[in-house]
Amino acid sequence: MKVMKDQNKISELNPYSFDLSAIYRKSNTIFHAIQSNNLVFFVGSGVSKAYNPDIPNWSELLNSLLSEVNISNEEKKEEIIYLIKKGKFSIAAEAIKKYSILDNANKDLAIDRIIGSIIEKRLKSKNSNDLLHLAILDFGVPIITTNYDPIFEDIINKQNINRFKKTPITYTDENQAEEILLPQNLKENYIFKIHGTINQSQRLIIDESDYLDFYFYEKWPRTLRLLRHIFATKMVIFIGFSISDPELLLLLRESIKYSSSYQHIAIMHEDNITEIENELLKSNYRIEPILYKDHSHLPLLILETRNMFPKESLPLSLTQNAFELRKGLKYIKKQSFFVPESTIILFGSFAKYGVLSTKNSDLDLLIISNENYIDKPFIRIQNKETNNRQFDIVIITRTDFELGLKVGDPFICSVLTTGCPIEDSSDIFGTLARGFRPNYNYESVKNRIYQNLITIWLRLCVYKNSDNIIELYQAYHRFCLSAMQLFLIEDFYSIESVLSLSLLGNSRFTLYEFDKHFKIKNKFFFSNIIKVSKREINIREFPISSPFVIFSNLFFSVNNHLNKEKLGFLQPSKYILKSNIDYLVEEYNNIKNNLDNLSQEILVKHGDYGETTYVENELLTSFNDFITIENDSISICDYLFFFNLHNRLKSINSFNIYKFINTEDIKEIMEDLISNWEIEINNWTQQCL
Repeated sequence: MKVMKDQNKISELNPYSFDLSAIYRKSNTIFHAIQSNNLVFFVGSGVSKAYNPDIPNWSELLNSLLSEVNISNEEKKEEIIYLIKKGKFSIAAEAIKKYSILDNANKDLAIDRIIGSIIEKRLKSKNSNDLLHLAILDFGVPIITTNYDPIFEDIINKQNINRFKKTPITYTDENQAEEILLPQNLKENYIFKIHGTINQSQRLIIDESDYLDFYFYEKWPRTLRLLRHIFATKMVIFIGFSISDPELLLLLRESIKYSSSYQHIAIMHEDNITEIENELLKSNYRIEPILYKDHSHLPLLILETRNMFPKESLPLSLTQNAFELRKGLKYIKKQSFFVPESTIILFGSFAKYGVLSTKNSDLDLLIISNENYIDKPFIRIQNKETNNRQFDIVIITRTDFELGLKVGDPFICSVLTTGCPIEDSSDIFGTLARGFRPNYNYESVKNRIYQNLITIWLRLCVYKNSDNIIELYQAYHRFCLSAMQLFLIEDFYSIESVLSLSLLGNSRFTLYEFDKHFKIKNKFFFSNIIKVSKREINIREFPISSPFVIFSNLFFSVNNHLNKEKLGFLQPSKYILKSNIDYLVEEYNNIKNNLDNLSQEILVKHGDYGETTYVENELLTSFNDFITIENDSISICDYLFFFNLHNRLKSINSFNIYKFINTEDIKEIMEDLISNWEIEINNWTQQCL
C-alpha cells in the first residue's frame, strides 16, 4: 500500500480538481442506508495511515515485530521474511511467536505487549491529521475495524463526541454483542474492534491460531454472529482495507445467502486491486469498488459522501474553525439587517469540505429570517472582525425557504442537505431536515428552475455592463448550472427525493450528469467556468468574449438530444434585426427606468442570489409585451441588446454631463449596436454548427 508522503497534501487539495462520479453513482443507495440506520463503516490500516503515515500496516508491523524479538535460527528468520513479502501475515505472525526467544513464559502476552509498544511509539509522532477519522465519525454510524490502534477512541474522548460509546467493543465482549443484536435495542453507535485493541488487557487476534479460534472454532460465537449480521443486513463501506483476509471473505461470501438489497462499497487505492479482483468482488461478494489514485484523496471522498444527507450541527471536521465562525457571527448579529431568533446556516464549499475547500474561500451563510420582507437579500462582509475572511450572506424568509423546498429549487434543496445549522433556536432547519417529505412533479420543478435561469440572466446582463468581472463569471457559472439543471429535468432526471435535487445544486455533480446524459464534447469549457468562479484558475487563463459564447456552447451540447422548442431561450431571435429603429427606440424609452432600477438593485442589494424581485418582474413583463415581428418573438438573448444600449448611453452621460442625448443620438448608437448584434448572431450560428 502506498504511504502518503506529505500530510500537507490533504490541506492543499481542491475539491473541484478531480472526478467524484463513482460516489455520485451510489448517492441514492447511501442516502437510503443512512436514513434507515443501515450504514456501517469497516476501516482498515489505510485509515490509520491517513492519520499518521508512521502507523504500521500489516507487513510493517510484522517486520518491526521481527526486529524486536530474538530468533536464533537464521533460516527460519529468512523464511518468515519471505512469508511477510508474500502477504501471508497470520502464518508469519504464528512463526514469529513459535521461533522467538522471549523472557516471558506466556509468549502470547509477550508478543501482544511488543505490538502495543510498537504502535504506541509510532502514535507519538507529531505527523498526524485527524480529518479522515473526524469525517467518518461525523456519520454517527457504527464502525468496525481490524486495527489495534486507539486512534478512534482517542479522538472521541478528545473531541468529547457523545454519540459513540467511549469504550470499544472487542471480540471478547459477548454480552454487548448480544445486546446490539436484540431487535428492541435502540440505535447506539459503537466502535467494534474485531481483532482486539492495545488499550485493553485481552489478547490480540494476530496469528493463525488466533484467527482459527475466532472464525473457525467460534470461541466467541455472539461477537462473530454480530459480524455476520452486519454483513448480511447492512450496507458496509470498506475504507483503507485490502479485503484480502480469507476469513473475512468467507464470512462475506456466506452472508450473500441471507443478504438484504444493499450492496457493499469498498473505497480502495487503485494500486491495491486488479481488474480480475474488481470483477470478483462485484460478482462473488456484492462489493462495489470505488478507486482513488492518492491517499490524500480519501478524506474528500468521505466528506462528499457525508454531504448526501442533512446535518443537524457543525461537522466534526469543522470544529477547529468554530472560533473563527463564532467571531464572524458575533459581528454579523450586531448589524441592522440581522433579525433576532433567525436561523443561520453555513453552506457552500467550506461547509462541505472545510479545510479542503479552496484556500481562503468565502464563507457562505444563509439566514432564514423571521420577517416577511427582506430589503437586502445579499450582503458581503469582509473586515478585521471577520479575520478578513469574506462572508457572503443570503437572507431569505422562512416562507420562501419552505416554498423553495416544496417546488424543488435545487439551491434550497442543496442548502437543506449539505448546509450546517450554526444557530437554529426555533428548530426550523432541524425540523425540515428531519421531516420534510417531498412530492415533486416535473412541471413545477422545471418552472422553478426556468424562473431562476431568467433571473440569473437579467443579473448577468447587469454584470456584463459593469466592472465586476468576478461577479460576471459567477453569474456565467450559475446560468450554465441552471441551464444544465433544466435540460436534465427535460430529459427526466430522477426527482424522487430532496437528495436528487440537492445534487443538482452541486456544480460538479450537475456537469457529471449533464455529460452522462448528453455525451457532450465541450465538457472542458464548462469545467473551466466552474474553476474560474471558484477562483481555482485565473480569469486571464479562460477569457469569455461574450455571453453568446455561453449560449452557443449550451446549445451545441444538447442540440441533437432535445426538441428545438425547448432550446428557444438559447437562440437569439431576428427580432432586433427585423425591427424598425423608431420602434426599438420607443421600446427602449419604455423600459429604460426599469433597466436603471435593476442595475442599481443588483449591484447594490442583491448580487446574483435571491428571489426574482419586483423590478425584475416589471422588466420581464415589459419584454414579454414587445410586439412580435413576423412571428419572431423576442428571446431572452435579446434582452442583452437593451442592456448594452443603456450602458452605452450611460457612459456618454458620465463622460460628458453637459451633453443632452436626443432621439437621433440614440438611433445612431443603436445602428452601431445592431451591426455588432448581427455579427454576434452570425458567430453564434457558426459555433452551433
